[in-house]
Formats: sequence, C-alpha cells, structure tokens
Amino acid sequence: MFVEELEKIYQSESNADQIIKDSKTESAKIIEEAKEEAREILNRARSEADTVSRSYTEEGQAEADKQYAEYMEEIEASALRMLEEAGANRQKAVDLIAERIVSNSVNN
Repeated sequence: MFVEELEKIYQSESNADQIIKDSKTESAKIIEEAKEEAREILNRARSEADTVSRSYTEEGQAEADKQYAEYMEEIEASALRMLEEAGANRQKAVDLIAERIVSNSVNN
C-alpha cells in the first residue's frame, strides 16, 4: 500500500510537471501570437496613417494649387486694368508734354 501511495505521489508530481511544462509552452505560444497580432495592428495603423497623410497632402496641394490659380487670375486681371488705365492716361501725358514744350517754346 505504501508503494501504491508513492506511485500515486510520483504520478501526481509527474502530471504536475507535465502541466507546468504544457502551461509554459502554451503561454509562450500565446505571447508569440500576441506579439504577431500587435505587429499586424501596428503595420495596419502605419499603413492607414500613410494613406491619411497622403490624402491630406494631396488635398492640401490641390487647395494650394486652386488658391494659386485664383491669385494669378486676380493679378493678371489687375495688370490688365493697369495697362488699360496706362493706355488711357498715355494720351493725356503726351498732350501735357506737348503743351509744355509748346508753352516753353513760345515763352522763350
């Protein structure tokens, strides 16, 4: 009976050792799976961040291009107005210069 009890104790210890060994193996497996899942989540997050960043950059570039084009149109329109005004004032300037030349010639 004592031998049977010792065998049961030995078997229980052996079972406990196997349970511990299996638990360590399983926990290592779970940890590795968690690390892999974390890597996948991180990679997806980086990819999504890159996509969002590119999207915002493209959107910002498009808005900047639009504003630049609008500004250039305004500048061109302003330059054309100034040319028209200068053309209208050109004849006045020619007349004024001619008048002064004639006036100086007559007075001298």
